[in-house]
Amino acid sequence: MADKRHRFPVLLVMIFSILSSCAFVKENRDPCPCRLEIRLTGTAEAPSRVLVNAGDESWNYSADGDTVIVTYVPRGKVSVTAWSGASEPTEGCFIIPDGSSAPPLYLCHCTVDASGDEVIAHARLRKQYCTLQISVDGPPGWGEPFGTAVRGGVTGISTDGVPLEGPFNCNLGDHAGNWSLRIPRQDPASPLFLDIVMADSVVRTFSLGSCLQDAGFDWSAPDLGDLDLQLRLSVTSLTIRPPSWEPEVNLSIVI
Repeated sequence: MADKRHRFPVLLVMIFSILSSCAFVKENRDPCPCRLEIRLTGTAEAPSRVLVNAGDESWNYSADGDTVIVTYVPRGKVSVTAWSGASEPTEGCFIIPDGSSAPPLYLCHCTVDASGDEVIAHARLRKQYCTLQISVDGPPGWGEPFGTAVRGGVTGISTDGVPLEGPFNCNLGDHAGNWSLRIPRQDPASPLFLDIVMADSVVRTFSLGSCLQDAGFDWSAPDLGDLDLQLRLSVTSLTIRPPSWEPEVNLSIVI
């Protein structure tokens, strides 16, 4: 009986010691991956690509419209780039080929802190180009066709949405006075010109960048708008028609 009486308190002490030690042990979860949920929106149901970068590792995903992508990434800072309307970026840039219009690029770039168990990245695609519709009325007596060309100082967009300095040239050719092209997002200080070409020579040059700036066009808007531009060479006047909810802007050009 004596042995049993002494054994019971000893057993209680051992159980208490084990429970106490467990209470102070904290699990180290740093090696565990973080659950990343990417909520992709603004795709307009167009095919899109998603690139996830975490340190030296990267993952690519495809999507056919607005969707949710779930993946697991190492803990730390993670960047998410989503886009549609353009091919794969080259060295982190969407470059416009010489002589071409800008691609219909929709883009989102964001960085999230994946140091916890899970994190959500809100990836909403934004319009990175302006579609410019150009109509030109030549003066009476122009018996030969004339064309237009747009040139500027932005050659593309980086994956984080920054305009890239470089040559932009888009020759629209000879038509019946109506043209359409896409201009990439611009730095307001970047040069942008519209040339009127006849018989392989430039007969008029307009500072298109200054005209758009005077018209109040906002190159920093999350989604760039589209514009209609009417040019009457006989009086060297320029009419810019913004979207229907904004007033028409008339500008006089002195050459």
